Amino acid sequence: MRIGICDDDPKFCTAIAKILEEFLVPDDQVMIYHSGFQLLDSVFGEKLPIDLVLLDIEMPGISGLETAAELRERQQAVIVIIITNYVKYAMNGYEIKAFHYLLKPLNAVKLKKEIEKARFIVESFVKDQLYVHTKEASYFLKLNNILYIESLGRILTVHTPSADYKYYKRISQLYNELKDKGFFRIHKSFIVNLVFVSHVDRTSRQVILLGGAKLPIAPTKVNDLISMLLSTGKIRL
Repeated sequence: MRIGICDDDPKFCTAIAKILEEFLVPDDQVMIYHSGFQLLDSVFGEKLPIDLVLLDIEMPGISGLETAAELRERQQAVIVIIITNYVKYAMNGYEIKAFHYLLKPLNAVKLKKEIEKARFIVESFVKDQLYVHTKEASYFLKLNNILYIESLGRILTVHTPSADYKYYKRISQLYNELKDKGFFRIHKSFIVNLVFVSHVDRTSRQVILLGGAKLPIAPTKVNDLISMLLSTGKIRL
């Protein structure tokens, strides 16, 4: 889980990071931001998305509420925990659908409790979804709604029945994430969702999808794909 701490007080950020170190798991990452602008630039400019942000309300330049609103608009699934000195500001959390609020000085036990609750939600939410960060916005796409994925250089296009989504990522890296979730790499440039495979045309060396789309398949992948489809009972030769 990627956790952001956003507060204009460097000492406070460091103190919170040290508390988090006591109960984080190995794959967790903690990022520190000293302004809302810095947070937004990191997430949308440098394309480093976050799952959870501990966000101060009173900051110069752009407030925590304004920062959260921008995050909400472009990355709907981010969990926001408000941290503030004043209860009156915490009550404004409903405006940006805050997950919870914590009053300063933070209580380590309460912080851990909220982090663990947030972790459960993040892990439950993303296990059957693909996170895609495009130039326009960030999306969580349901895996069972993805037809296939196409690669051109380092640009991936995720094809769904309703829209296509382009973003930067290596196809080999993405396949490592999807290969145990019902997807198969049929070609160096294509990953297909087995659910949508209609049949394999050996003559033309194409995979025909439900709906009619035709994708190329590498000769060395034909037998492996057919074996997978036979094992699931989904094939017409």
